[in-house]
Amino acid sequence: MSPKGRMRNSQRRWAPAFLRDFNLSILPWQESMALEPIEQLLNAPAADQAERTRAWKDAKVAELSSLAVTSALIAGAVSGSLSWTAVGDLFPPVRGLFLGSLIIVLASISVANQQSTALYRLGCNTSGIERLRNSLGRLEGQQLKASKLQVLIWQVPSLLLIVSIFLFGLGLNLQIWLCFAESQRHVVVIILSTIALGFASLCYLVSYIGLAVGMI
Repeated sequence: MSPKGRMRNSQRRWAPAFLRDFNLSILPWQESMALEPIEQLLNAPAADQAERTRAWKDAKVAELSSLAVTSALIAGAVSGSLSWTAVGDLFPPVRGLFLGSLIIVLASISVANQQSTALYRLGCNTSGIERLRNSLGRLEGQQLKASKLQVLIWQVPSLLLIVSIFLFGLGLNLQIWLCFAESQRHVVVIILSTIALGFASLCYLVSYIGLAVGMI
């Protein structure tokens, strides 16, 4: 069976229709930053396909390594926050947010390690590069397109890390506000932490929108 035939059968077997057609609107710049590189390697001349697939694999391994290190740092920060005494006992909602953040960031580390290991092993296999390329695409008519299900799968570590950081930041600010509501003291702490939250959120949104507009 040809690679295109194997690719078509694989997509029909493993990917439900609603996942294959998922728009990935959660990351608006996916078209140029994730989908197009895959489609370029899928539709490259036969002589260049292996080299482009290796380049994509190497870039993804580097990305996953960076994500794993960042996730480990966040995991350490969240673990330390669970034993804080300077800010008093953690309120139950805050403790729940911190624990949720820790669970999710550990999942990010686990998935990143799983994917990195898979890429390393595929790189050591004589047919691994071809199998990787076939798994990344799907056939639409006579043209190969990037599988949006595969794009989503390879973005999972990043998505988990973002959610974990969001929960941790939300827990931090909720703890500060609940402490203030209980004691009616330390107004300066409330003001400064709120300013910091607003500034950080603004910077994140500017970066997000800038990437979405500039890379779409």
